[in-house]
Amino acid sequence: MINNIGSIMMEILPENIAELVKINSIYSICVGKRISKVSKPIKFDGRTLTVAVFDNIWLQELSFLKQDILERLNSENLNVKEIKFIHKFKPVSSGKKQLYQRKITEKEQVFIDRFASFIDDEELRESYRRALTSYFKRYSLKDFFLE
Repeated sequence: MINNIGSIMMEILPENIAELVKINSIYSICVGKRISKVSKPIKFDGRTLTVAVFDNIWLQELSFLKQDILERLNSENLNVKEIKFIHKFKPVSSGKKQLYQRKITEKEQVFIDRFASFIDDEELRESYRRALTSYFKRYSLKDFFLE
């Protein structure tokens, strides 16, 4: 009788895929909950681990933490020689709350209303308003103007 299907799968998978499965299973332990929410190992070629990062700011931050992450992964008896971070959009979630929701400021709401008021078509205006509202739930007005 089969006791552990996971161990059987690890035996029949190609070595690099089996190693990626192992990396994925301990990734959040090595990097922490916060980083594992914004990134995910997606490829391992036996030497280089490719990690998808879902946010440009985190992409830059993780590049600074690269050596530390590499050391943590290898402390778990992995054989990762290099880490390559790439920006990749996060898959659409199934109705779960977005990771970085913030409250829209009064100034941002005025900005949204003012810019939306220039659009004559009501359906397009509401669509534009929803898009800006969604943007400002994640980024600030300062980010919008790249100040």
